[in-house]
Amino acid sequence: MADCATGERAVARRTAPAPAFGVVGARIAPDAAVPTLAFRLQIGSRAEDDISSIVLAVQIRIATARRPYGAAERERLSELFGDRAQSPAPQDRLWTHASVVVPPFVR
Repeated sequence: MADCATGERAVARRTAPAPAFGVVGARIAPDAAVPTLAFRLQIGSRAEDDISSIVLAVQIRIATARRPYGAAERERLSELFGDRAQSPAPQDRLWTHASVVVPPFVR
């Protein structure tokens, strides 16, 4: 639409889509050649958002600091997480990277 006095075009302002992501389930992939977990994602958006596609690249991390471990567990897991005497605060560990292309959707 043009403004007759200035000759400028009015531009419709749109906000960028703001999808929300959540993991709603995990299961063992039954036909995989190696032990594999399959995660189920829920992706939502605002009512006015039309999503043409999403390229989702994620890191899956093990949050070792969020869970308390008993003495027996710490001993068994020391090979994976390292010796607590050398590392007083457990660090999150990168498990894997995953990518997926989400097809178009409308809320």
